[in-house]
Amino acid sequence: MNIELELIADVNLDLALHSLAATLMAGRRTHRSGTWRVKPIAYHVGRARRHLELLQAGDGSEDHLSHALARLAMAVELRERADHTTAAPLKDAGQEPAQMGLFDCSQYGRQE
Repeated sequence: MNIELELIADVNLDLALHSLAATLMAGRRTHRSGTWRVKPIAYHVGRARRHLELLQAGDGSEDHLSHALARLAMAVELRERADHTTAAPLKDAGQEPAQMGLFDCSQYGRQE
């Protein structure tokens, strides 16, 4: 992936990424490890949509915006893994990484 850094230089997502990380960390305490990978992309998009609907309805039972972000990040991660499966398989074929590699692009042959 070749990202034009000057195009995104004015974007600061520190707080959003912190919220995403906190939500994913909390999810590891309430969901079995790795189960998110066996769900299809459409499932995660549907769950994100549900969180957004609850947010719009004024439900304050949890941080629905952060949960929607997490589900969409999972969907993007799954899409990217599928797109790169044939080009750059994981080091041990048939074995998933132990942790969610959401921001690790090294396995995809990162371009500078």
